[in-house]
Amino acid sequence: MKYLIIITALFLCFSVSAKTNSSYMIDGVKIEIQKENDCYYLLAAGKEKEKLICVDDELQSDIIKKDFNFDGYKDIAISNSLGMVNTVFYVFLYDYINAAFKELKFADYKMPTSACGDLYNLAVRSDELSLVSSCRSGPVWYYDTYQYNSQGELWLYKTTEYQIQKSEIETFPLYEHTFNNNGDKLDTIAIDFDGNKILWPVTSEKVFLYSSPEKTSKTKAYLIHNDKVEILEQKDDWIKIRFASRKGPLIRWLYLPEAIAKS
Repeated sequence: MKYLIIITALFLCFSVSAKTNSSYMIDGVKIEIQKENDCYYLLAAGKEKEKLICVDDELQSDIIKKDFNFDGYKDIAISNSLGMVNTVFYVFLYDYINAAFKELKFADYKMPTSACGDLYNLAVRSDELSLVSSCRSGPVWYYDTYQYNSQGELWLYKTTEYQIQKSEIETFPLYEHTFNNNGDKLDTIAIDFDGNKILWPVTSEKVFLYSSPEKTSKTKAYLIHNDKVEILEQKDDWIKIRFASRKGPLIRWLYLPEAIAKS
């Protein structure tokens, strides 16, 4: 009898934890998110029960109510923690015309490869009308910035990439790529691990510029001590740079052993 009571109590605890409800008011409509085991369901008045997403029930999950597409209406995200730092988001946008929720869609074009893949640790940037997905792999944080097209679909605006460099002098491994809404790359620039653009100072007194990463392409143009450059690419001990000139921004190459002052 004692064991029967214990087993019954455990079963009741499991039943409560396996099924939970959360109620919300969105645009004057009461909706209910019901969690049954590892699946979330949407219940709204006058509509059939709708399955939203199934997640790993052994990991922490949550319901987030926020305007993810900047239309003034609250949307819903189901989050699922995949460890200590990375939390994946499944977003469902509120369609105020039909009073229904629709899964967030990505634009149907050849989208460039994102750093994180799915939407992780999703942040809303209302000032830029963008969503930022960030994820950590090893010691490095990566991020993807998305914007909406006219159909309300996400397209990849910016992403980050870690590149292994072979230079023993100095390396710039982290880059930010910017694209247009057709997937064409607009720019690439080296950034630091806080996501800030690197403005790298020349430390030698004078360094000549090259038109390509080879010694035979040396030009007569040069930079001097403490001139600041943006870094666009690195090939071993060569860096492709962009800098301000009287003719406007120019792109050339620097040879690192010549650009760095010898101690």
